[in-house]
Amino acid sequence: MPEHHLHQLDTIQVSASFIVYLYFAISLYVIATKTRAEGAILAFIPCLNLIPLINSSRRSLLWLLALFVPVLNIVAIAWIAMGICEARKKEPLLGLLVFVPVVNLFLWGYVAFID
Repeated sequence: MPEHHLHQLDTIQVSASFIVYLYFAISLYVIATKTRAEGAILAFIPCLNLIPLINSSRRSLLWLLALFVPVLNIVAIAWIAMGICEARKKEPLLGLLVFVPVVNLFLWGYVAFID
């Protein structure tokens, strides 16, 4: 493949990744703001965005540690996602959609923007 095509693919990949990052960051910021969670602005900082994520779920920040333990992290993700849905007055089981490929891309937008 010619070099200019590779550069073009890199540009497309970086642009798409940035758009997806912004979508999730804005969704998390809106969720944190609407749930009155502390540190909503941290939604835009990678790694630190876990703080408003957990705060929005109204769970203990100790769940942050669980996210780094294999197998326990699956339970933590489900528990946090269900807490966020509950805090936004949605069905808590909706949070389990975080494990469904493609659907999970739309879950946070739905939770954030649909009242």
